[in-house]
Amino acid sequence: MVINKSFAVAAFPLLLCLVALSITPDPGLARQPPRSAEQWVATWTAAPQQLPEAQAQHFDRQQTIRLVVRATIGGQELRLRISNLYGTTPLNIGAAHVALRTAGAQIVPGTDRPLTFGNQPTASIPSGGSVLSDAVSLDVPSEADLAISLFLPDGALGTTAHVLARQTNYAATQTGDLTGANELPAPRPFRSWPFITGIDVRAATPAAAVVAFGDSLVDGDGSTTDGNQRWPNLLAHRLIAADEPLAVVNEGIIANRLLRGVAPEMRGKFGGIPGDSALDRFDRDVLTQAGVRCVIVRTGTNDLGFPGSFASLGESVSAADILAGYRQLAARAHARGLALFVTTIPPFEGAKIAPGYYSESKERVRQEVNARIRHGGGFDGFFDFDAVLRDPSDPARIDARYDSGDHLHPNDIGYRVLADSIPLPRLWPRCAARQTRGAKS
Repeated sequence: MVINKSFAVAAFPLLLCLVALSITPDPGLARQPPRSAEQWVATWTAAPQQLPEAQAQHFDRQQTIRLVVRATIGGQELRLRISNLYGTTPLNIGAAHVALRTAGAQIVPGTDRPLTFGNQPTASIPSGGSVLSDAVSLDVPSEADLAISLFLPDGALGTTAHVLARQTNYAATQTGDLTGANELPAPRPFRSWPFITGIDVRAATPAAAVVAFGDSLVDGDGSTTDGNQRWPNLLAHRLIAADEPLAVVNEGIIANRLLRGVAPEMRGKFGGIPGDSALDRFDRDVLTQAGVRCVIVRTGTNDLGFPGSFASLGESVSAADILAGYRQLAARAHARGLALFVTTIPPFEGAKIAPGYYSESKERVRQEVNARIRHGGGFDGFFDFDAVLRDPSDPARIDARYDSGDHLHPNDIGYRVLADSIPLPRLWPRCAARQTRGAKS
């Protein structure tokens, strides 16, 4: 079947979500109307990026690929989103399966499920298009590893992919449809997520999704282990352990900027094209997510750092520019009934990314942005990532305990302290209140 280039996401019941450090809960807001017992909620996402053909994974005709992702919250059914956003030719899917994964390219016997698209086992996704699979019954535990297997009868070029998967994925070296195989024979490993952009689950109890949105500090650059050590994953783990019905999905992109997209001189860097600006991709990557009720925005560092390093000095920004960008995101979120939280910008003096990335003038802008965030500014709250990561004796630099070594990205310990710094109250009244106000606007 041929898939339309966009799909609608149904409205979801009112749900409770995060409260920021700076907010005092209002008990009256906890009284909400009844909610349905089940609803679709995003449990895993990856923002699509455009890769140059020279850097994209090439998949042969009659080849099967198996992509590994980790869910956050569980459910009894799931559906998969596949994107050909940056493809120049149709992406033909000959078969698609989903299963629970054990290790490597192996799946749990008995959990394999074929996916359909409009009740058809195949799909043809046009250039720029996307597809949402039909729902399939599968008991997905919280934090389960899932294996998504795609059979590509005509081959494919992975120009639509998420670069920083930090997860080993697999391409079969034996031709043919192996989507239902318990194990791929002699698979070739690779480290990106081509084509898949999201998995939704139908939760058995009222649940919601929190979208972590922004740059490489959301995408997990600096981690020395796997992608499951990103702070959104660690926050999800805390929520699950606290029995809070909230998924945390990751829409971070390495090298992303708030205000501007790709500069010509940046093409080919960072393992691919960094992507559209946060302002340009917010509607696509956040507002369309199933069950989303809250957004945490962590971006702005590259808007300061890139001018004079990877971009022209003419692209320098002021504190007012960055704050206006945050407010634009907040306005869009509020119009859809979502709550939006921002983080302060962490320190980056001495960043080894490129000469000119840091300067004292950029530090003054960073300090001004953070001061304004702490005093409010049209957001539902904030998380003070700057205070968590900075060196107490040198506040312009990241604490050595949390430094990955490039003086910009946290290490695994740093990502954990960021996740641990976000409070987990039993009620999430501000998110529910924002949903109510948004619905009336």
